[in-house]
Amino acid sequence: MNMQHSCVQLTDLPDELLIMIFKKLNNMQVLHSLMGANMRLNEIIRDQTFTDRLTFVKWSFNKFFYPLSDTTLDRFCQQILPQIHHHVKWLDVEPLSMKRILLAGEYPNLYGLSIYNIEEEIIQYFFNEADLSATHYIDHHHLSITSLAKEIIRHSENNTPTEHAILIHDYVRDSIPFGWSGRFWNETASDVIKTGRGFCNTKSSLFAALLRAVGIPCRLQFVDINTQILHGLVDPSITYELHTYTDFFNIEQQRWCHVDSYIVDTALVSAAKEKLVQENTIIGYGLHRDGQSEWNSIDNTFIQYVTNSEQNEKLERPLTIHKYGHFADIGAFYEAADQHGVQDRLSNRLFKWIFPLLIMPRNRAVENLRKR
Repeated sequence: MNMQHSCVQLTDLPDELLIMIFKKLNNMQVLHSLMGANMRLNEIIRDQTFTDRLTFVKWSFNKFFYPLSDTTLDRFCQQILPQIHHHVKWLDVEPLSMKRILLAGEYPNLYGLSIYNIEEEIIQYFFNEADLSATHYIDHHHLSITSLAKEIIRHSENNTPTEHAILIHDYVRDSIPFGWSGRFWNETASDVIKTGRGFCNTKSSLFAALLRAVGIPCRLQFVDINTQILHGLVDPSITYELHTYTDFFNIEQQRWCHVDSYIVDTALVSAAKEKLVQENTIIGYGLHRDGQSEWNSIDNTFIQYVTNSEQNEKLERPLTIHKYGHFADIGAFYEAADQHGVQDRLSNRLFKWIFPLLIMPRNRAVENLRKR
């Protein structure tokens, strides 16, 4: 019996009886078979009875879950979901087809998402709200952050999280040039926009805030890095200082990516690398000679924290020593560090008073190099 003849028979039945029949069938099969058959059936099967929960997986006897066939997915993503996405409250998906399904509609009433065959690393992400939460320093709910984030991604061609992340990265890298403010690290992300310059700690706060403002999870990692990385810009009085980089979760690739390539602006990178080559130096002027400032949102990319370079063996001191792990923000890190004793807190306070006197020659050195 062909579909047209079946529909003619179905339309002879009253709506109440049709609904009773359809309820006894698999709702996915009902939607796949009857959506678009005629206006009356469309109206019936668009009801939340059949669209509340959609299951885009099938399972085998060994309890392994598979995606639906490509032809079935095509029909749902191209023809069905755009018509019913506003009714959907729960989706059952698996990683291979999840992206297509989620991009097929806006799902304003979605409150549940079951993901099958998901790796442990992905599970940790989905259940860690901190990677999307606002903090004192990562104040991504601030109007200046939300407005800026919208403006940056407005230029997105494909409107994907990956493309949004790259646009945000490039903005932070070049629109907030490398430099210091009198408040040193003690700036919120919205403060950094006002200051108009930043270094690893503050630019990382801004990068994280803009990512979270568009729904991209991320976290900040803290390590001690060799202060010779700033050779030629400052006269380091200590051997190591705190460095911040960002863990970015690429949901399309389903893995974490580590990046600090947004810290040094393109103009400074070009001039600094030229100086490093001239001096036959590995680190200095704010970067590592093997560092990269272009990022594809997939690969780990560093301009300072370049730990995989063979050149590091030639350094007098290791590039990095302590790796502290990730904290909610820079303030949370220093709160934890302050618990080591009063002397640490006193030193930190003294440095905050002294640092504003030091930034003018630092920024002047950066600007002179950038203009080369």
